[in-house]
Amino acid sequence: MARPHELSTTTVRIQLPDDFLKSLKASKEKSHAGTSIPTSDTENPVYRELLNNIYDAVVITDPNGKIHDFNHRSLDFFLHSSDELFSKNIKNIINGLNDTTLDTLLLNTSKKLLTFMEATCLRADASAFPADVTVNKLTLNKTIFLIFCIRNISGRKEAEYELKEAHNELAYERDLLHTLLSEVPEYISFKNADLKFIRINKALSQLYGLNSPEEAIGKDQSDFLSAEIATKQIEEDRIILDTGQPLINRE
Repeated sequence: MARPHELSTTTVRIQLPDDFLKSLKASKEKSHAGTSIPTSDTENPVYRELLNNIYDAVVITDPNGKIHDFNHRSLDFFLHSSDELFSKNIKNIINGLNDTTLDTLLLNTSKKLLTFMEATCLRADASAFPADVTVNKLTLNKTIFLIFCIRNISGRKEAEYELKEAHNELAYERDLLHTLLSEVPEYISFKNADLKFIRINKALSQLYGLNSPEEAIGKDQSDFLSAEIATKQIEEDRIILDTGQPLINRE
């Protein structure tokens, strides 16, 4: 069954006073106006090779979220051309990201904290994918940038959904079995290879004079019936186990 697509963002945020956020934003805009990654860094072959050999999409922004650099994986993930991605803000490609969140991310980096978010990322063709996003600080030539490492977790989310569906189906079947064992008047039991009860229904527990079906677990017919009847039933059960064939019209 296909999983319905959901656009949602989950992140842990630190609640800050409004006046502090305004002060931080004003300081950030003043300090980082016209910020760009130094050409000497972006053209460094080691820097470029490292960036492009990272498995995840990597997007580097200034503290306001304007994108200044990225690796090839980012183009694969977001389906933008290089020019298009350079013109974007990180808020355009990570759903739910806003100025307040960026302020919190910047504050976290100042405390040497790595921030983890589970988010929905937006592609150029208006499709989306779930992602794990980690955010940290990158300092180049004494200039602070935010580095977003983005991992597409569509496969994991699909597996989680299928596991949840399977769990729900098992729960439904369990409820049906519980209803069957509770309501039908016929005697029903389940036994292990040693012919010990692992479950019996309500009707059989009443026949055995038990307060609940659970009292029969780990026992066999000899605990409830006469030796003669119990021996006969155990022998018949053993025949069924050995041959794999049912015994019809037996009482």
